[in-house]
Amino acid sequence: MTVNAAFTEEETESIMLKIAIVEDNATEREQLLGLLRNYEKTRDCPMEICVYADGSEILAAYPEGISLIFMDIDMKRLNGIETAKKIREFDPAVILVFLTNMVQYALAGYEVEALDFLVKPLDDYKLSWEMKRILKKIEESKPFYLLARDNYTTHSINADEIYYVETAQRKLVIHTTSRDILCNMTMHEAEKQLSPRHFFRIHTAFLVNLKYVRLVRENEIMVGDIVLPISRYRKKEFRTVFTAFMGNAL
Repeated sequence: MTVNAAFTEEETESIMLKIAIVEDNATEREQLLGLLRNYEKTRDCPMEICVYADGSEILAAYPEGISLIFMDIDMKRLNGIETAKKIREFDPAVILVFLTNMVQYALAGYEVEALDFLVKPLDDYKLSWEMKRILKKIEESKPFYLLARDNYTTHSINADEIYYVETAQRKLVIHTTSRDILCNMTMHEAEKQLSPRHFFRIHTAFLVNLKYVRLVRENEIMVGDIVLPISRYRKKEFRTVFTAFMGNAL
């Protein structure tokens, strides 16, 4: 069973979010659909929504280009956890949010990398809070390219491939997973662009990608295989930011 939104041609071009609801309780299914439609109208967040009455239904007709699944856990034919395990075999990127009355399933949710659990009954406040997290995660998952110039050459560098950025006299060296790139850019300019992408300036001379931090010691960290110093003025903030990053990555 699939219910798709009707959009004008102009609105179709602005669709940002494709969502699936998997819920075997008809009343709760319609309630969530109504909450999402209300969010769509009040927050100017266009959606295309597909609705399924069971885990087996979404597996049989998995929607192309889907970004988010709200899935009930306690379904009679195929429960949410088992459905999610099967989905993860072919779609590791889709965001999963479980709907449940039973918080004891939380540990099982980590196995399928669920973003969160929403405890029923749902309301506008709960959904709005969750959508804020979801939209942030979707935005952060989009590829971001740092444009860096070196004399007459412009390099387009995927931020996810940058280990760290280092000052080199009046230039920067951008250390990536494949090569080092020398460019004419200030550290302030690089920090302004990369900080929203989970980069942190640990020292006057170093801006690091938190996803590649392997080890944290008292006065230094390891990024990839390289040990870098942390400024004593930045240690406390770094630990706070890195702990939050690691928590969100789980």
